[in-house]
Amino acid sequence: MCRSFNLRQIGQERRQLIDLTVLAEERIGEGQHPDVPCERARVPFLVSSVVLGAFLTLFRRYRPFIPIVERAAGVLLIVVGALVATNCYVVLNSWAISLTPDWILKRL
Repeated sequence: MCRSFNLRQIGQERRQLIDLTVLAEERIGEGQHPDVPCERARVPFLVSSVVLGAFLTLFRRYRPFIPIVERAAGVLLIVVGALVATNCYVVLNSWAISLTPDWILKRL
């Protein structure tokens, strides 16, 4: 299928980029750093640097299980493909819905 382009939307996006560039240039001319309103954007990077050590420790313990997880994912992919090809996936889906509690189904 061919993707259609909305020229009006593309023009608006370019205008917004130009406006942001002009705003940054004005702030530099005033002696301000252009990223002054984006100082809050630094917080996720600080949090990730603090949590990085714990993640690496967890990942080091998980590393031996990666081949097992890859094989299980491959088997699951083959099973789902076979179910779709034989039109039995609908049966599996209806079975899973029958196991779902009513209070969850009412929220959907």
